[in-house]
Amino acid sequence: MATVRFDVLSPHLLAALYARIVWRELGVFVPPSAREMDVYFGSTSGFPVSLFARSVAVAMGRAFARGESVRGEFAGALRQRLERYDPKVELLGAVRSGEIFGHARILAGIVETAEAPVGQEVSIMLHEVADAAAADLHRLREMGEDRVDCSPGGPLGPIWRKEPPVWWPRLPEGPDRWVTPMTRLCEPLWSAQQMAGEDLSYLVDFGLDGIESRPGIIERWTSTAGELVATASKRRTSIKKLVECCRVDP
Repeated sequence: MATVRFDVLSPHLLAALYARIVWRELGVFVPPSAREMDVYFGSTSGFPVSLFARSVAVAMGRAFARGESVRGEFAGALRQRLERYDPKVELLGAVRSGEIFGHARILAGIVETAEAPVGQEVSIMLHEVADAAAADLHRLREMGEDRVDCSPGGPLGPIWRKEPPVWWPRLPEGPDRWVTPMTRLCEPLWSAQQMAGEDLSYLVDFGLDGIESRPGIIERWTSTAGELVATASKRRTSIKKLVECCRVDP
């Protein structure tokens, strides 16, 4: 267990720190609860629990850290979504999924309130993630800026500066492959100014429900996200009309 303290960070820099922590933890396989095991392994998705919700958290945190407009209602809806996942599953022998989900929830909470906890610290059981977060924190303090691009091509450098740890799958497309498509899909929602908060929350939950069961709908939904936001921003628009803007089946 390692502890990283961040008492001097602004909300935007703290979001950058947590976004990169959650980004790295996308490589940790989070299995479903025993109750859902048969359904999970009988499905065609084959994705770890909450992968898409945590990818959204990374994308949203990165946008907020850069100083872009992110609706607090969007972050709040995502935080509530992340609270549903089972925190009792053991990972890698010692790490529990509660920690993985917890970091994503804290990130969403920072964006939701646009406030940084004072005198706080983050505990990380995976030493590779803890070491990388400590290096990020050192760099953030050196920069002396209030906004930062925390993506791999930004001033903080790659997510893994050295060889990725053994638990990060070595595939042609890494565990974080969904961060970019989820950015394209959700950015019109979290930056929308006219959409009612309750509609925004509904769409976050509705979208993640569908994506977790059928990841193939992401690309089609991305192509209709702008239309959905435009429709949702009109007065007296019904939830049914909002959903009809999405091509639910790929």
